[in-house]
Amino acid sequence: MWYILEAEEGAFLYYGFNREITKEEYSKSIEDGTIEELLNKVYVKSGDVMFIESGTVHAIGAGIVICEIQQNSNITYRVYDYKRKDKDGNERELHVEKAIEVSRLTPNPKYSFDSKNSINDKLTRLAKSDYFDVFSGELNDEEETFNISEDSFHSIIVVDGEGILEDENGQTYKLLKGDSYFIPAQNNKYKMSGSVKYVISTLPL
Repeated sequence: MWYILEAEEGAFLYYGFNREITKEEYSKSIEDGTIEELLNKVYVKSGDVMFIESGTVHAIGAGIVICEIQQNSNITYRVYDYKRKDKDGNERELHVEKAIEVSRLTPNPKYSFDSKNSINDKLTRLAKSDYFDVFSGELNDEEETFNISEDSFHSIIVVDGEGILEDENGQTYKLLKGDSYFIPAQNNKYKMSGSVKYVISTLPL
């Protein structure tokens, strides 16, 4: 899942294909350098969310800062690298055959997610999968209490603004843009206060 933090005017990313294609078209477009013509080009702005299922061809364009939440995986198949070369004049390794076998060859569906959750009723669900559940929230010079259970940790990323995080023991931590906090699973509560935008990731329950 990509949550767009910052995007310059005209910035875009690629997200799946713009029409249904065949494996033969896919392979040929990689060979002749025309694959961008088949990709779904999406112009983005701060706050946009892209839910990228396994098998979706994707690439980030210039001028974009993202927050990425994903299933833990060490597998990446590179299908195209704009003919770029390293300092020794070598192009990076591609994994065309493997990628073609697992890629989704149809345009991605539009996703919607149920907003109901057990953390805090003011949060907005950004995406949910078998591997993660992600919410966004915002405080405007106020304080909110969050429930945390033994079923999952909370991973908090500060998107903008500043505030205070207070744990169950009354210990406080400064919240600043770009900060990340990890709260272990436990039957407890914690508080956040100030004027701050944030993203919370948990395991799906």
